[in-house]
Amino acid sequence: MAGNKLQVNQLVQQFHCVEYQEKATTQALMFRDQQQGKELTVVAFRGTETFDSDAWSAGVGLSWYELPGVGEVHGGFTRALGLQKNVGWPKNLEKSHVKQPAVAYYAIREMLSNLPEKNDNGKFIVTGHSLGGALAILFPAILAFHQEAWLLK
Repeated sequence: MAGNKLQVNQLVQQFHCVEYQEKATTQALMFRDQQQGKELTVVAFRGTETFDSDAWSAGVGLSWYELPGVGEVHGGFTRALGLQKNVGWPKNLEKSHVKQPAVAYYAIREMLSNLPEKNDNGKFIVTGHSLGGALAILFPAILAFHQEAWLLK
């Protein structure tokens, strides 16, 4: 039987992440394929849902955020990925004793940082459509901003 030989072996994590509106509206899915000693992890950001006004508001805002050393980035997309009110992009978030939804950038970065420990040949790709595409482009830019070069190899 002819067909695509790629088989997804494991769903790593599904995220419903909190963003600037303090609602869990940013969604991402991570899955992993392991073949011939190599591991590929895919991070897929969900696009804008048709009837979700919260998701639409992330894309239609006209504000910009200055990312030092990089340039200006669309404010709604940065907030959807995890920009923190009043503090910008700290490298790490302080842990709260109160159970809160994950913040997209920090939760995904933490999951990805554990992958090389399991397999030195492991790689990841980031993808998305619409709002998800914007987050997929922004995610590695924030990794570079935080000097997480080892994750970007």
